[in-house]
Amino acid sequence: MKESEHRLPIDWDYLLDTIRDEECLLIVGRDALTDAKGETAHARLLQALDLPNNPHIRRYYPGEGFFLFDHKSHRTQFCHQIKRFYRSEVPGEVLGLLAEIPFHIYMVLNSDLLLSQAFQDRNFAFQHGYYKKNTDPQPIRPPSAENPLLYHLFGCVENEESLVLSHDDLYDYFKSIFARRSMPGELSDELRRVRNLLFLGVPFDKWYLQILLREFELHNEQYAFTRFAANQALSDEVCTLCMEQFQIQFIENNIQDFVRELHRRVAADPHLGLRADAGPRTDMHALVRAHLAGGETETALDALADNLEDSTWQEDVEKLSGRFGRLKKRRLAGILSVDESLRLENEINFDILELLKTIPAQL
Repeated sequence: MKESEHRLPIDWDYLLDTIRDEECLLIVGRDALTDAKGETAHARLLQALDLPNNPHIRRYYPGEGFFLFDHKSHRTQFCHQIKRFYRSEVPGEVLGLLAEIPFHIYMVLNSDLLLSQAFQDRNFAFQHGYYKKNTDPQPIRPPSAENPLLYHLFGCVENEESLVLSHDDLYDYFKSIFARRSMPGELSDELRRVRNLLFLGVPFDKWYLQILLREFELHNEQYAFTRFAANQALSDEVCTLCMEQFQIQFIENNIQDFVRELHRRVAADPHLGLRADAGPRTDMHALVRAHLAGGETETALDALADNLEDSTWQEDVEKLSGRFGRLKKRRLAGILSVDESLRLENEINFDILELLKTIPAQL
């Protein structure tokens, strides 16, 4: 099949309509995260890890992108190197533009938090979730343009156990996914409800990704999906496979130009428009963060309760307050070690910060 036969014209009207109606799900792969020179963040990560000389890995399999570790401690140290690398990275132009386009769901194949950072830089509300093997999925609200879901399909760098780095991790991943665990039910439902899937820089040439697409039932023609993909570099053979097996239509080769044009059209559409910068956070956000920074978890919860009474988030605050109340009782009873007590309080603090992300700056 010639390239002209699998690169199709872009139906901009259809794409904008499905975004506006919250029926377009965006899937972002590593080839979408490029700098001005066209180099991906993933490529820079591999360079920084110095793979031939890295003492924490036994082997790297470039065709699949997986590592072999001699010991769990080596994997832990390797994960720390990955986290440290991404701390120095900043969201590029493409992620900034995508954050401003009002998709209601972003499925992210990378483990980094660069897209989340792009949202935070603009004070956009969002929900954050990620795969974690053999655990119940994090609760989420129904995703919307006002409160979109950013979901890391292969784990997130903030949680070492969630990362899919080795063949063993991949085995555990599929065992969990096939058992219908780990992924929020709301996200599974959306995969079957939406009319349009947009893939940007997704490595369709990876065999395990093709299995995942089948698990999502994208090969089943009974679902009336339209699927568009933009990729920097895929062979004609892989493009043909994607068209024949998953009905994916390739619309563009240059991801940056495609995203810029989509952003321009969304901004110009009178029925859609870009996601607006909400401006500085309200005093509540700053106050709660200040209390947490000072180790005042209970005071932070009180501030949330005062500001969110009779709101969508009241029940979430009550649950967090209940958890902290039970923690206090266990402390008074002397049945917790110092380390366990601090761990439980840190988990509550983390969940408070995650809740803050879902609350718009202007209530």
